Amino acid sequence: MATPPVSTDHRIAYLGPPGTYSYLAARQQFPGGPDGVLVPYEHLGEVIDAVAAGDCAHGVVPYENSTYGSVLTTLDALKRTDPARLQITHEVILRIEHALLTAAPSLDRVTSVYSHPQGLGQCMAWLRKHVPHAAYREASSTAAAAALAAEAPATRAAIAHPSASAASGLPVFASPISDRADNQTRFLVIHHVASAPSRGAAGGVRPPAATAAVAAAPPSPLPTASEDRRSLLLFTVDHAVPGALCRILALLATAKINITQLDTRPSGRTPWEYVFFAEVQAHAVDPAMQDVMAQATAMDVAIQSFGSYRSLRGPAPSSSPPSPARRGPP
Repeated sequence: MATPPVSTDHRIAYLGPPGTYSYLAARQQFPGGPDGVLVPYEHLGEVIDAVAAGDCAHGVVPYENSTYGSVLTTLDALKRTDPARLQITHEVILRIEHALLTAAPSLDRVTSVYSHPQGLGQCMAWLRKHVPHAAYREASSTAAAAALAAEAPATRAAIAHPSASAASGLPVFASPISDRADNQTRFLVIHHVASAPSRGAAGGVRPPAATAAVAAAPPSPLPTASEDRRSLLLFTVDHAVPGALCRILALLATAKINITQLDTRPSGRTPWEYVFFAEVQAHAVDPAMQDVMAQATAMDVAIQSFGSYRSLRGPAPSSSPPSPARRGPP
C-alpha cells in the first residue's frame, strides 16, 4: 500500500543529501520526527525558497562557522527573501568534526580533495600540510563531496562527517582534521509564515506561532533576559550620504542594543550597492527595538526583521560519538 504523503506542515527542508551537517542539525532540532519529514535539497538557496514558498513548513540552514565565518550562500538567499514569508525561530549550534575519507593507500596518491567550500576553508591548514599537491574541489555539500570522491576512491578524498563513510563506502583515513578543535557552526531554523504577520507600530515582524513540528522539537522558550535573545535585521542605506550607516548604528547604540554580528553583501540590484545584515541582542517586540525600527523607517531606511530567537552560544553538543581511530597522519 502506498505511503500517504507527508503534510507540508511537517516537512523540514535542509541541505542534503542525508549525512550533511545540516542533516545532523535538523535531526538535533527535530529528534522525534521520522526521516520522511526531512526533505533534502541540493542547494542552500533552494532550502530557503522552499520555506518561503510554503513547500516546507520549516528549514535548517547554516549561518556562521566559528572558524571560517558567515555562510555567504545563506546570506545571499535571505537578502532576496521577503521576511513576511519567512522568519527565524531557533538557533542550533553543532560541533563540526571533519574527517578525511578516502580509500587511497597513502596521501601522496590523493590527487583531489572534495568538500563544501566551508569544509575546505575550515581544514585548509591541515590540507596544506598533508596534501599540498592535491587539487581542492568544491561540492554542494560534504555528503555530496563524499559521493564524488567515491567515484575514484583510490585517488580522490572528501572532507565530511565521519558518518558519511557508511553511505559513500569510503573509509575514514584521518579524523579529526579541522584546523581548530573548537570548530562549530550555528544553524538557523526558519519557519514559513502563511499569512501576513502582525506588526508593531515600527514595522517589526512579530514571531510566528510554533506549529506542531516546532513544538515537538526541544523546547526553546523565549528567555526573560534580553541578553539571551537575538534578532536578525536586514537593511540598506543611501550610499551617497556620508555617515548614513553610522546613523543606523548610532540608533542601536543609543537604545543600548548590542550588535553581535554585522555582514555586508552586494544588493544584487545596482553595482557597488550593498545590504547589511545585523544580528542584535534584542527581541523584535522589545520596546527599544520597536523604537529603533520606527526611527530608521522615518529616516527612509529600508529595514526589516527576520525574527527573533534564543541565543545558544557556549559549548556545542557533539555531532557524533567519539571519532573513529586514525589511520593516517595526526
